[in-house]
Amino acid sequence: MASEDHYKHAILLYARLKAEAGDYPHWNGLHIYDMIKEGVSDEHIEAEWKYALSVHQDFKSEAAEVLSRLRRLSVDRSHISEYLIALWMNEGVPERTMALQYLLTTLAPTTEDPKACLTELEDQMGPCPSMTEEYILSCIHKGTPGVELTGEYARRVYEAQLAEQVDFADPMSDEDLWFELHFGLLYATTKLPSAPIVLRHPERSLDQYNMYFNDSSGIDMSLFNAKTDRLAVKTAMNLHWRVNLFIREGDHPKALRTTITAEHLEAYRKIRDNVIDDESNLDVESHGALWQFLMDLAAELHPDPPSPQDPERGPMPSTHVAKPTTGSRPRWTTAERSALWRCINRWCNKNGVDQFELHKFKKAKCIEFAEEIKADCAEKGEVSNRSPTSVYNQIKDAHRKDDPTVPNWRITDLFNRAEEMREIIARGDHVSKKERRPKAAIKVPGDDESEDGLEGSDTDED
Repeated sequence: MASEDHYKHAILLYARLKAEAGDYPHWNGLHIYDMIKEGVSDEHIEAEWKYALSVHQDFKSEAAEVLSRLRRLSVDRSHISEYLIALWMNEGVPERTMALQYLLTTLAPTTEDPKACLTELEDQMGPCPSMTEEYILSCIHKGTPGVELTGEYARRVYEAQLAEQVDFADPMSDEDLWFELHFGLLYATTKLPSAPIVLRHPERSLDQYNMYFNDSSGIDMSLFNAKTDRLAVKTAMNLHWRVNLFIREGDHPKALRTTITAEHLEAYRKIRDNVIDDESNLDVESHGALWQFLMDLAAELHPDPPSPQDPERGPMPSTHVAKPTTGSRPRWTTAERSALWRCINRWCNKNGVDQFELHKFKKAKCIEFAEEIKADCAEKGEVSNRSPTSVYNQIKDAHRKDDPTVPNWRITDLFNRAEEMREIIARGDHVSKKERRPKAAIKVPGDDESEDGLEGSDTDED
């Protein structure tokens, strides 16, 4: 289909979606054009639109409206206030999960409460013979969150389907490893500095699976869901929650190039075989080498796409389709990373290493850092136009388990040392001023003022 045909098709499809499903304000004609250009079918575009719209409407509702709808469940939960509903909404809990949380939150459980919970679960996901009222009652007594019980119910439903339809003789066949790589790539893509939304409707993933293995008959959706639960449920659930929060916030770019090749699968298998045993359903984010491979692959396929509101992209009227710009911002350079580390060093020198916590870096501070990085790079003859959001994402993504292979491992190490220092201070032990407020909490390669002995190992950069 030629470009002009893409434009015309996008205009018509965009108008139809707004008229039939309702307006999702964060997608415009250009977004529909991008999806069509990347080969996404009308069916899948419509499914993604409807899902995004439903999540958006969940979060758009006022707490009073949500509470009123929850009271349709006909149980006495008078102690649940609008304030508590607002807290759940702020945590990103969708309304269907909130309904179960509402039922589970009871001060004096009766025999009717687990029945109501089971009925709600069956309405949402179908019957599950292995889930009993006795088990749900124990969850109520233990204070199990609704999201956990929902996940457990889904796991049991899919395990039952799995037992009927497939035998995992070799859990690490290409067919099975594809699930781990596919969902790992989707999740890693959402962690790029631009924090994009990925298209991850189950039917689209199923189509990608059948296309990869060139299977015209393919597997059906129930088996695909069962295999997802058996092989990648942790990653799939993390992906689900992260994308839902993005939809709630709005104004995120979309990542469309998530097709796996045979070369990707082979390279992933080699790394996997070297770092872990023959284990299924692992948390890929907790395995440093695997996670770095996924992040690198995500960045290669989506080189830091700008958000729809970034200056590089320019304004886009919501009712028109325009030709997309081709420019995209490159990955962070060594000079930019060094400039960010110097910003953090000045902050720690002023506030103390023990104060280095993620929540301290609000929007105003990231705006300040972005300007300082721009000026620092300019002095070295480089141009940097990093946004405050990109700066924050660099710090946020370093706030994870130790991994000396990631580009910002120095920030990760500083987070760990800050936590240790807080524990020392809490015990009443002495911490010197030089330790607490060093000139260089992060040793920046090439800087004379960086002090030895402030960090762990000297690991080469990426």
